[in-house]
Amino acid sequence: MGWPVVYVSVVLAYVLSQYFFTSLTSHLTALFQVMLKLLIDAGSIVFLRERERERERERETERERESVERERERERETRVKGAPPKLSALILCYCSNLSGLCAHYVSVGPLIFAMGYTSTRKWLVIASVMLLVNLIIWVLIGTGWIYLIGYTQ
Repeated sequence: MGWPVVYVSVVLAYVLSQYFFTSLTSHLTALFQVMLKLLIDAGSIVFLRERERERERERETERERESVERERERERETRVKGAPPKLSALILCYCSNLSGLCAHYVSVGPLIFAMGYTSTRKWLVIASVMLLVNLIIWVLIGTGWIYLIGYTQ
């Protein structure tokens, strides 16, 4: 499981978690840094699990000193990275705007319902479709484009 799978999963979790918050500001304040750290360290988390398994095997078969030397050599040779930091920050900022679609009591939703313009069911159906379309555009196409033009360096 590489960073792209973790990238999509974390972004979806970030957007859909807005349903549990009553304010976009509280959602951004509570989760932005946590999700950003998860995205940036995504590759290293997977790498740490694999390295931990290798350590256990080495300790069983060889002496401790030799395994420590080999471990240091491997760490120098292979550095697994997560999602690019700039790309991760950008996508979370973009998706912070989309989060208001998840719940009808966030953003302008209460004003629309108070005036009787729409029902909750209609709001959630339309918002779900718009959220899906925007996520496809921003997460899949937008990420590919940002990565293609080299804006992540």
